[in-house]
Formats: sequence, C-alpha cells, structure tokens
Amino acid sequence: MAWMRKGWIGLLSVVFLGVVAVCFVTAQPPSFPNAYAIVNARVFVGDGRVLEQATVLIRDGIIEAVGENLAVPPDAEVIEGKDLTVYPGFIDAHTTQGLKLPEWKPDQDEPPDTISDAHPFMRLANRKGIRPELRAFDCLDLTLSVFVPYRQAGFTTALFAPSGGAINGVSALVNLSGAPKRECVVKPVVAMHFAFTVPRTVRGYPSSLMGIFAHMRQTLLDAHYFRALQAAFENGIGKRPPADESLLALQPVLSGSMPVIFDADTENEIRRAIKFADEFGLKVIISGAREGWKVAEELARRKIPVIVSLAFGPEPRRPSPRQPSPERTQTEQKPKPQKPEATAEEEPVSPERTEEAELPDVVWKERLRLWQERVANAAKLHDAGVVIAFTTRGVRNLNEFWQNLRRAVQAGLPKEAALKALTVNPAKLFGVDKHLGTVEKGKAANLVVMTGDFTDEKARVRYLFIDGRKFEPERERIPAPQPTTEPTFQRRSLRLPIELPPEEDCDGCLCP
Repeated sequence: MAWMRKGWIGLLSVVFLGVVAVCFVTAQPPSFPNAYAIVNARVFVGDGRVLEQATVLIRDGIIEAVGENLAVPPDAEVIEGKDLTVYPGFIDAHTTQGLKLPEWKPDQDEPPDTISDAHPFMRLANRKGIRPELRAFDCLDLTLSVFVPYRQAGFTTALFAPSGGAINGVSALVNLSGAPKRECVVKPVVAMHFAFTVPRTVRGYPSSLMGIFAHMRQTLLDAHYFRALQAAFENGIGKRPPADESLLALQPVLSGSMPVIFDADTENEIRRAIKFADEFGLKVIISGAREGWKVAEELARRKIPVIVSLAFGPEPRRPSPRQPSPERTQTEQKPKPQKPEATAEEEPVSPERTEEAELPDVVWKERLRLWQERVANAAKLHDAGVVIAFTTRGVRNLNEFWQNLRRAVQAGLPKEAALKALTVNPAKLFGVDKHLGTVEKGKAANLVVMTGDFTDEKARVRYLFIDGRKFEPERERIPAPQPTTEPTFQRRSLRLPIELPPEEDCDGCLCP
C-alpha cells in the first residue's frame, strides 16, 4: 500500500506541475512574430550596392542574413517581395516635436542690486535661454500623432532635440516603434544643441544677436572656469565650486566628446557658428543651412557635416498680366464709387493673391532665383564634398518633405547621395552606424519596404520594420481627438494624414 500511495503522490505532482506550466504560458502577453523573410525583393543595401531578387531574413529584431537564394526558415512569416524595394530605415536627423519641455528658469542666482550700484561684472548664473542640462530623453512625449505620420512617410528613427533658446540641451535618437522608452531609445545622449535665439519671454539682455552671442560665450567661459575650480578642489586646493548643473553639462562639449548641433540658416549665421566653434574647440554640425552652398568649400575643407533643411517654401508663381476691360477704360475718368463691404456670400480676395497678381516681373524673377538656390542647395553641398543628412524641420508636412526631396534630386542631387543622407550618413553622425543605416547582417532590423523607388511620387510604404517589428503604415489609424465639450456628432476613427504636429520652436520656419 505504501508504494501505491507514493505512486499517487508522484502522479499528482506531475499533473500539478503541468497545470502550472500551462497557466504560466497562457498568462504571457501575446508577442509579435520574431522571424520574417522578405523574398524576391530589390534591396538597396545603403552603401551603393543593390541586390536584385534578394532575400532579407529577420529574427529577434536583427537582420539575420541578406542575399540571393537564401533558405527560408520554416518558422518565418514570408513576405513576397516581387515589385517591392527594401531600403534601410529612414532617419530624420533633427526634429523638435514629440517633446514636452519644462518652463524656463532663467534666474539661478541672487539678482544683483542695480538700484544702489552698477556692477561691473556679469551675473554668476544668468540662465536666460540657457539650459544645457536638459535632456530630450527625459522630456519625450511620443504619441500616435507623432508616430503615425512618420511611419507613413517611411521614417523609422528620429533625433529629438530641445529648442527655443540659445543653449537648449541634449538630443536623443529614438526608434519610432511606440515601444516603452527603455526599449525604443537608440541613444539617449547624442549632441548639445545651440541656436542664435532666446525664448520669447525674455525681456532685456540678451535680446539682440550681439547679446545672445555674448551670453553664450560667457556661459562657456564660465564652464571653463568651473572645470578649473573643480580640478583644484579635488586636489585639496581652494573652495568648493558651485553645484551648477548647466556648467557641469557643458563639460563633454568643451572636451570634444559631445558634438554641437548649431542651428544656422544664412551664410552669416553659418560663419558665426563656425567661428564660435573655433574659439572654444567645439565639434560642430550645422543644422538648417539654407544658404549652406555659399559656404560649401569651407564646410568641405574643414569636414563640417550639415543637416540640410528642405523647407523651400512655395514656388513663386509668375504673375498673370492684367488686361484692362473697355468699360474700365471708358469710365477711367469718372469718380470711383465707394467699394461696398464684402457680404457673407462673397469671398474677399486674399492679400496674398492680390499681391501676387500685382507683383512686378523683376521682383518675381528675384524671388524665383532665391527659391531655386534653396532647391539646389543640397546638390551643391554634395558636389563640394560635404557630408549631408536631412531634417524635416520647417516643412508643413511630410508630403511636402518628399516633394522637396524630389525637387532637390531634379536639381542635381544624385539619388544615391539622397539615400545616404536619409540613412547611413545620419547613422555615422550620431555614432550608431554599427547598428543602423544599412541592410546588413547583424544590424538592427529597421527597414522600409516600398512599392517603388523612394523618389517616385507614386511609390508607397507597404511595410515598415522597426527593431524587427512589422508595421503596415497605410492601415494605421488613430482615434479622433477628444472634444472638450459634449460632441454633437458621432465619434469615429480617422486616418491621420502625413502631417507634422507643430514644433516647439517655429522661429525661421516657413509655416503659415
């Protein structure tokens, strides 16, 4: 009887363990397939190579293999790639959307008494427009209104940067998968961002360009002095330096271990940024550079990369000649009756249309020349040997970005150079080219699968892979915004157009 009792106990133990195992498995959240095979597709590797009728194998978020005549694993989801083209994931090299920035705190010291005395020195911690300690990583506010437009346009990754001041903080490189922050952030610390602007709330110094320049110089000089004080204090010499987050955050910039991305559009701004970088030994990258072609030779000679803006603005239209009617000629000498106000049924003529219609031909030609210079800017920078990437800043929406990219290609920018500016170039600039930028074995599975050439207006994004997760952007939906009052219409889901949310800082942008 004892052996039978032991047998029953053993059997019950096995059954109990089996039930626990089944419950554990069923309790796990559903996971996405971890293996894909894109077969018979045209693959642009990203380094100039193009593979015809190739296969891309993806497993656990990594590109497992790329090539022709590869065996497809039995557990992989097969995607027929006939008439499809595979590219590395596109990277937006600079955006200021998707962040929830804190309020500015300009006063971090005791304000001097300017009533009784005029002090012959700068304030110790004047931080108007200065917050290098701010990290985009800590301010990410990524929602579907940010993700969906990007994914529909083929972008898998973006550099999110603080903005609004002179020294704005540190950017972060983020995959646009919608995963939790700890999983989607590729690199939490990328570059420090500078600009010749201050917050709109600033009154008095430093509100002029000269003041902004002096303010930034003083801050970096203070950071140098702070480093000397810190070194002396650690050696037991002198008093304890202040616990200044701003000056501490600037130390990697001064040592050259962290690059500086400087917003500069005009020729003068670019030259000022270069001179400023020379003074403090900064590793500089220019962002915007709408007049970069005027400084192309110097940028190439000094190997300064440029993140090019494609915000060209609308193409100037030739004014149509206005022929006076015979009735107008006959009544030209008669007194003009008072013009009645426009009624609700009448649509008043917009000032822009009136101005355009009356635009002198010489003015139109000058505006057209300037617009054509902006369109040809990327091609001239590339021809000079400047390494370029692209930013979506300034464009009204991502459809406009792609339209302007096609215009840049038509103006002489080679397609291969345009593809590199979207993929491998920004990956190298941000120090992640071992993981992103090309379709190669061992790299992260960030891929764009399109129905044609990426510069073809009719091409669409069929699939998108971000960290190996598959998306079908054309099917993505987001809920309509919640109304603040009780709605009088039926709520429904809307497909978001490829429209960018407003940026934190639109200074210099061509948005209406």
